[in-house]
Amino acid sequence: MGNQQVICGRYLEDTPELPGETRPLRSALIPPGGELLKDFKGMTTVEQIFTKNVADSPDFLFLGSRIPQLNEAGDVVYGEYQWKSLREVQEQTLALARYLIGKGLCPKLKFEEYENEFRTIGIYSKNREEWVISDFACMQTAITSVALYDTLGSDSMEFILNQCRIKTVICEADKVKNLINLKRDGKVPHLTDIIYFTDFKPYPLDSSPSYGLTLTSFPDVIAQGISTFPDTPLDPVTADTYFTFSYTSGTTGLPKGVMITHGNYACNIAANGMYDPDYYPNNTDATDVYLSYLPLAHVMERYLLLVSMAYKIQFGLYSGDILKLRDDLAVLRPTVFASVPRLYNRFYDGIKHQLSLLEGGKKKLVDWAIAAKLDNLHKKGKVTHFLYDSIVFNKFKEILGGRVRMMCSGSAPMSTEVLAFLQIAFCANIVQGYGQTECCAPASASWICDPIGGSVGPPYPTNDFKLIDVPEMGYTSKDLTAEGVPMPRGEICYRGYNSFKGYFRQLEQTRETIDTDGWVHTGDIGQFLPNGTLRIIDRRKNIFKLSQGEYISPDKIENKITQSIYIAQVFVYGDSLQSYLVAIIIPDKPVIEKWASAKGISGASYQEILQNPETKAFIFDQVKSVGKDSGLFGFEIPQKIHIVADMQTVENGLLTPTMKLKRNEAKIHYLSLIKEMYEGEKLFGEE
Repeated sequence: MGNQQVICGRYLEDTPELPGETRPLRSALIPPGGELLKDFKGMTTVEQIFTKNVADSPDFLFLGSRIPQLNEAGDVVYGEYQWKSLREVQEQTLALARYLIGKGLCPKLKFEEYENEFRTIGIYSKNREEWVISDFACMQTAITSVALYDTLGSDSMEFILNQCRIKTVICEADKVKNLINLKRDGKVPHLTDIIYFTDFKPYPLDSSPSYGLTLTSFPDVIAQGISTFPDTPLDPVTADTYFTFSYTSGTTGLPKGVMITHGNYACNIAANGMYDPDYYPNNTDATDVYLSYLPLAHVMERYLLLVSMAYKIQFGLYSGDILKLRDDLAVLRPTVFASVPRLYNRFYDGIKHQLSLLEGGKKKLVDWAIAAKLDNLHKKGKVTHFLYDSIVFNKFKEILGGRVRMMCSGSAPMSTEVLAFLQIAFCANIVQGYGQTECCAPASASWICDPIGGSVGPPYPTNDFKLIDVPEMGYTSKDLTAEGVPMPRGEICYRGYNSFKGYFRQLEQTRETIDTDGWVHTGDIGQFLPNGTLRIIDRRKNIFKLSQGEYISPDKIENKITQSIYIAQVFVYGDSLQSYLVAIIIPDKPVIEKWASAKGISGASYQEILQNPETKAFIFDQVKSVGKDSGLFGFEIPQKIHIVADMQTVENGLLTPTMKLKRNEAKIHYLSLIKEMYEGEKLFGEE
């Protein structure tokens, strides 16, 4: 713990060292000479894992939802969680599976790119009970489910439905109109059937033409599956059966369908169990509870769903409104919480802002408590304190319901400062992971015995890592620290049993990503640390050059600038014909309003506060000072900024559902402001 370095990963010394790359790095959880993990206690499909768990623990209360009710005003409110047992979930999934096969709603399809046939179906909804039942139904009969983000635009929806030739979509009632419109316009010729979820407060399905679509309610389908198709045979499932085509949310271009098999998921589920001695100390008899609010259409949340099923963790679904998440947390009181760095940074900023308002004796007490807990974290790896938790930190735990003891973070690196502070504030360890859709979510995860941060852990026990040189960015496998210690850097590649099989019907993109030796090239830049862990340091795919030839990584710069409590979001842009960067800055509204009030800056609106010259100067000073303090080079600090009030969101198309910036869309959205900052100078690509 603490200062004692734990060896988490080892190089495969019996593998030849090739020029321009490191030897493969393997998890220390795999004994020397051992093989990568490929199955879950001998089971190679998710269907086998589910069926065995139902047989072993049929009454385990697995799937929970809050029950809507009408209050006196006639508004929908949500009550306590009600739970379905594993047996009840299985009964409904089998009924749905038999209905889909019996009615011919998922026929076998032949695509010219492949020898084998596929059954496909779309699931188009926010997280809810029926989503899980639909996905599990597909899992039990070799139907490949295609999860469609509920925020998906019509162009992407059309592309996915046609590429997969989807005949049937299961969806929320308020999504039916979107599908009918696509059918009306002749854009989705293969779509013939919609199975829609009914709601407590029904969404009006008007009597307008459905253009040849058959609409059936989800309860009717379950009832017919039980009464009409009880003996319909289901297709056998193998490790090579495609569990899902998981379409990447896409920060650039059209989405790609990542082909993930049962075997891919089964081994990654098994890998999670190898961490149990570290992740669940002294809690072997406890039932963990997880709150699901990140999109189930994303591979990470789906992985957490399957892990919950496999290890009997109660899986509670949020009520569907992200603005009411605090209420869901208070009612469910989860023990495990997962999120992305953007939200964790918001927690950090909010708590730090509250603490900054303290004065006198209270401030001294809190400062002592923070210092003591940070010291304990660094020396002993402890996130709790016998005295200070009850006096100071338990109120912060209540933000997440009061019982969270383990937190997970993925999609982007967290700063070590934020990581350390949130662990002591919430009295819970944070596990940082790294991965992609292409490896069923995690390719690495940090260990609880290494809580200080700075890495995303060693490789998962299902895959190896290697780094390959990126000379144009100055990263090589032979890099050394200032003290002469080997610290290789380069593009992260992984290979293992969790690696995807390709992009559906996109063979060229597949060949660009998976090389002839089976290594998946991520486009991320990493660094191997002496204890066998991985640090994410850059991004290869988003880099660009300024006119003087300097390479720029906007992700790195944006992560640095948003360390300011006054800045919520930033978009950094540089044109290859220009010598400097510009940036769009979105301030943190409550923090800026409080700063403005203290400075005597007033305005009829928030927009007027932002346009005040003193506000502009202050925010620009924040950009420059934070950039300098965090070690950015002068050419990496934006020389001009434009301040806007509107946040980047999923709804306005600037963020993916996992809160990653859509860089191309952001450029288009802010183009007029970019041109203004470059003072009308010619930009690359313009005539």
